[in-house]
Amino acid sequence: MKILYFSNLNIKNNKSWSGIPKAIYDILVKNNQKVTILVLNNSVFRLLNIFQKLINFFLNNKGSSIRGYFPNIYANIMVKIYIYIIKPDVIFSPTTILFRYIKKSPVINVALCDTLLPGFRKYYKDYDRKYYKQDLISEGKCLENIDYLIVPTNWCKQQTLKFDTESMPIILQSFFGSNLRKHPKLKTVSSMIKKRSINKQIVITTIIKDKISSYRKGIDITIDVCKRLMQKGFAVKLNIIGEVTNNIIRKLKFLKIQSVITGKLDKSKDKEYKIFHTIMSDTTFFFLPSRGEAYGIAVCEAMAFGIPCFVSNNGGIAEIIVDKISGKVIKKSKTNFQVVNFCEKIFLSKKNYLRISLNAIKRHNEFLNWQSFYQSSFKKILNTVKKKN
Repeated sequence: MKILYFSNLNIKNNKSWSGIPKAIYDILVKNNQKVTILVLNNSVFRLLNIFQKLINFFLNNKGSSIRGYFPNIYANIMVKIYIYIIKPDVIFSPTTILFRYIKKSPVINVALCDTLLPGFRKYYKDYDRKYYKQDLISEGKCLENIDYLIVPTNWCKQQTLKFDTESMPIILQSFFGSNLRKHPKLKTVSSMIKKRSINKQIVITTIIKDKISSYRKGIDITIDVCKRLMQKGFAVKLNIIGEVTNNIIRKLKFLKIQSVITGKLDKSKDKEYKIFHTIMSDTTFFFLPSRGEAYGIAVCEAMAFGIPCFVSNNGGIAEIIVDKISGKVIKKSKTNFQVVNFCEKIFLSKKNYLRISLNAIKRHNEFLNWQSFYQSSFKKILNTVKKKN
C-alpha cells in the first residue's frame, strides 16, 4: 500500500507537535507500509504563505489567522506532482489545514486532528475571536476534502460534528500513543511501583510546556493539592518538568513545598531521557489538571510507567484514564479536598496503590500506544482501500 505523507511539520523531529508526526511515520513503516514523505516547511513555502496572508489582509481586511488564509500555490503544485509520480493509494497529513490544497479524488484523503475550533475558543482564552467565524469556514472547507478523520477522543469527535459542511469525513476514534523510544516492560514497572516509598514521601510530577501555559496547565491546582497533603502530615516533593514563572517559584517557597524544577527535557537525547526515566520511576502521582487540553501525550507516557494520573475534565484529556481505576478526574478546582482524600486512600494501602498503578500500565499497553492506534484506525482504512481496488 503506497502512502503519501505530507505535512508542514517536521516528520523526523521528535519535538514537532510532541513527536506525533514522527511516531505515526515510524509505526507505518514498522507495519510494512510504503511511505513517501513530502514536508512543506521550506523557505519557498513559508515565503509564499506570508505573501498570501498579506494579500488576504489587504484585500479582505480579515487579517491573518490559524486557518483563514488562501491555499498555498506552491503546496498545491508540489502535492499534485507527487501524486502523479508515485500514484499513492492514500494521502495522509497529521493536520487538517493542508487539505485546503487537495480536493477529493480516487485517492483516499486521511487526516489527524486532536482539537478543532469550536473547542479551541472555549479552552484557550487568549485566542483572537476576531477571526473565529472566518476560521470556522476555512476548517469546514478542509473537512470537506477529507475522507477519513482520525481523532483521539469522543470530545474531539463532538467538536468536529459542530461544523456545518456539505460533506463530513468518516470519523475514526483512536487514542494517540506515548512517544517513548522504549516502553518499560511490565516486570520492570512492577518493580518500580514496589520501590516507591509512598508512606514516607509522595513525589508528584506535573508538566508545563512554557511560562505562558502554566495557568492553563493547572499548576496552581497541583500546588494546592501538595499543600493540603502536607497539612495532613505527608512529606511531599513536587517535580516540575518544564519552565515556570518566578511567581510559581515564590509560591512554592512561601508554602515550603519541596520542589525540583527539571526544565524542558528532550527525550530523544540519551542523557535527558535517563533523567526522565529516573523521575518517572520514583513518581507516585502524575498531575495534569489542565483548564483546556484536547489530549495529553504526557499522561500516556506517565501511565507507561504505572503512575496513577490526575487530570481535569476539560476537553478530551479525561478520556485517557478510567476514573478511580487508573487515575482520578478532577472535576472542579474547588474540590481539591476530594483529590487529597483519594490520594490518602490509595497510599495508606500499598495493595490499593499497586492495583491502580498496574491498571495504569495495563491501559497504556492496551490502548495508549501507536501500534494500537494503527490497528484501530489506519489498518481499517487500508483494508477498505484494498477492497475497493
